[in-house]
Amino acid sequence: MDSTTDKAAGKIEFKKNAKVEVTNTRKLGSLKITKTITDDSKVDYMDGDPIFTFKITGPNNIEGQEPQVFYRTLRLSKDVGKTASIIIDNLPIGEYTVEELNTMRYTCTSDNPQTDTVQQNNTEETKNTPPTEFSFTNQLTNEDYFSHTDVVENSFKIGEDGTVTVEKHKVPEGQVPDGTTPVQPSNE
Repeated sequence: MDSTTDKAAGKIEFKKNAKVEVTNTRKLGSLKITKTITDDSKVDYMDGDPIFTFKITGPNNIEGQEPQVFYRTLRLSKDVGKTASIIIDNLPIGEYTVEELNTMRYTCTSDNPQTDTVQQNNTEETKNTPPTEFSFTNQLTNEDYFSHTDVVENSFKIGEDGTVTVEKHKVPEGQVPDGTTPVQPSNE
């Protein structure tokens, strides 16, 4: 075999106790969702952090197979800023649709939903393939209410003397309520 080509040719002879080993690598890729709140939107974090939910469907183009549907949330806290991204890795390659779900105080001003193809990036040859990007921009359109997506967990403790103490535990900034996908500030 010539080591400067990607092809091999030759004759295989099967004799007694012949063994052929084949290694298959599942073709996986990544997608990146970037959320931006417009500069003219005056975000008051005292009203709650803006949190956006995305529905991801795919791969859509595999014959005889129903696409997966899953959801991810993105929280833009004061520390994160008005632009942030999440990356979802280890997805079967193919066509994916990302849809931003409605949010009470913000209106999506970009194309919604968006569809694109996730390319393979899980082999030595494809490791530099960037994630497929989906970008969504929102504008604050209703300043009248608190954010309906801010999360607080209340716990109650009853002391030996019968007094009740209430503790509020806010979901940490930069973390989503389900704890599955960390938020990454974007430098874009």
